[in-house]
Amino acid sequence: MTIESSGTLGLNGTCTGGSGARNQIGAEVGKSAGSTLCMNNSCLRTLSGTSSGSTVSFSTFYGKSSSGCATYSSPGTYTWVAPSGVSSVSVVLIGGGGGGALSCAGYAGGGGGATAWRNNYGVSGGSSYTVYVGSGGGSQQGGSYSYFISLATAGAYGGTGAQSFTCCGSRYVYGGCGGGTAGPTGGGTGGKGNTSGYAGGAGGYCGAGGNGGSAGSGGGGGGGNGTSSTSRGGGGVGLRGKGCNGAAGGGGGSGGGNSGTNGAGGVYGGGGGASSSFVGCGAKGGARIVWPGSSRSFPSTNVS
Repeated sequence: MTIESSGTLGLNGTCTGGSGARNQIGAEVGKSAGSTLCMNNSCLRTLSGTSSGSTVSFSTFYGKSSSGCATYSSPGTYTWVAPSGVSSVSVVLIGGGGGGALSCAGYAGGGGGATAWRNNYGVSGGSSYTVYVGSGGGSQQGGSYSYFISLATAGAYGGTGAQSFTCCGSRYVYGGCGGGTAGPTGGGTGGKGNTSGYAGGAGGYCGAGGNGGSAGSGGGGGGGNGTSSTSRGGGGVGLRGKGCNGAAGGGGGSGGGNSGTNGAGGVYGGGGGASSSFVGCGAKGGARIVWPGSSRSFPSTNVS
C-alpha cells in the first residue's frame, strides 16, 4: 500500500478514510492502533528516507510505501532504482526455455529454464541495480539466463536447445538439458527434453521442472507429453511465488502458462517441443523484485 500524497496524516496505526485511503503512517510500518510512535523512530526514518539528525515532518511521508514490487516480463536489460527508504529486497528469476529440434533423424524437445530466488538482499534507496531477462531459444538454440545485478548475485540459466548432429555418417537427435541456478539462491532446475519431442518444464520454486513426459515438482512446470501440437512444449512457471505443480502435457506450474501451439513453451521458461511437422520455441524468462525483503520472501511468504 501507499500513503496518500496530500492531506492530513497521523501516526496512529489505524487506516482511516474512504476508498482504501492510507493516511495513517503507523499502519504502513505495521503498527497496531494505539501504538506509541515518535517522529525519530528508526522505522519511520527509513520509510521517509531521512537520515538520523535530519528534520522529519509529516510531509516527508507523502506518497511513501514500505512495500512494493517490480516485474520484468520481456527479454532485455533493465535498471531498477530502489525507492527511498527501501533497504532490502527479495528477487525471483526464471531463465528462458530451450528450443526443440527436427531433422531427418527424428525430433526432440528443449530443456526448461531454471527458477532461482534470493531473499533479503541489502540495497540502498536511490541506488540503481541491473536486471537482465533472458529470451527463449529457437530451433536447436538454448534459452538465455536471467539475473539480478550479476549471475554471482542471483541468476537462473536457460534450458539448452535440443540438437541434431551427424556422427560417422549417421544422423542423431537428442533432447535439451534443463537450466540450473546461479549464486547463493534457492529454486529448481529446468526439466530435460527427450527424443519423443517432449520438452522440459521450467524449474519450480522448491523442485525441478518436469522432464519430457512427466509432471513438475516443487511448483515447477510440467514436461511436454502427448500427440497434439499444444501438449509437447514444457509448462512455464509464474513469478508470484510457489503454487501447484504443472501437469504432464505442458501444464503451467505456480501460475505459469501452459505450453502453446506448435510446441511453444509456456511462460515463463518452458522448453520448446517438436514433432514431424513443427519445431517449438522455448518461452522467454522473467524476473520480479519485491520489498521489503525482511518480511517478503520466496518461495511463498507475502509474495503473491
